Amino acid sequence: TLLGPRDISLLAPLVVDAGKKLKDERSVQGLASKLGLAGLSYHPGYTLRISSLGNLRVWRGQEEIGGREWQREKALELFLLLLMNRGKYLPKETLYDLLWPEEDEDTAARNFKVSLNALRKALEPDRKAQEDSYYVLRNRSNYGFNSDAGYVFDVEEFERLLAQGDREKDKKRQNEYYHAAIKLYQGDFLADVLYVDWVQNERERLKSAFLNTLDKLVRYYYLIDDNEQALQLADLLLEHDSCWEPAYLLKMKIHHRLNRPFVAIKVYEQCQTVLERELGVTPMPEIEKYYQELIAEM
Repeated sequence: TLLGPRDISLLAPLVVDAGKKLKDERSVQGLASKLGLAGLSYHPGYTLRISSLGNLRVWRGQEEIGGREWQREKALELFLLLLMNRGKYLPKETLYDLLWPEEDEDTAARNFKVSLNALRKALEPDRKAQEDSYYVLRNRSNYGFNSDAGYVFDVEEFERLLAQGDREKDKKRQNEYYHAAIKLYQGDFLADVLYVDWVQNERERLKSAFLNTLDKLVRYYYLIDDNEQALQLADLLLEHDSCWEPAYLLKMKIHHRLNRPFVAIKVYEQCQTVLERELGVTPMPEIEKYYQELIAEM
């Protein structure tokens, strides 16, 4: 409703508190259970929002976590490690090896303790010292991100939209899902986290999914003769990967279809220049063949 809270998590601390005080009150316990709050002793009162397709940004509800709030770089790296492995627990020794590979175990253990404390403070600054963290779970000496917590993560939304698009039989609706996914992709995964090796595989995987989806969209619009949309998306694809050869070929075909053979030839020349500069190769045989056909027609 208009007067209700924007984020249902705002009510969670009240429900958790009532649940602790009124343990025998069935209606209160029922509400706690319905909201996924049963058995909790603490809730921060907001949804965590994580934007990582592009530069990393994290919000506690409406409030963005500033760079200084993480206190130390390793606290942020620890957060990313737990987030990327959400739904499972990582032994602390694994975390030591990934975050402090050069350090001995005692030093790594000390660094981990300090970084974990900084991470909990950044995510939940109002949590009392004796209360369990809502977002960072512990099981003996294993740690994990609470995947049942109130959070929104753009990577999950991106992958959900792609999966829905892949399952959709209706082409128009399928492409609506693909467009929504593409819109979320504001840049490569954690584009500003440059020196962390274990981010690289995930970055490549997500970029590949993005490029392949764009490629599907370009081909779809080419097939239905929506030349303007196909060209626009082909250009976007080449912005993210200047060596994506099928995009050059489709651009050449579209310009040829629009009676712009000279523009098609310019596209070929651009493709040739980029491939030579970036990879030291010539365009793929299909592009060369199409180029020869264009020349023969002129």
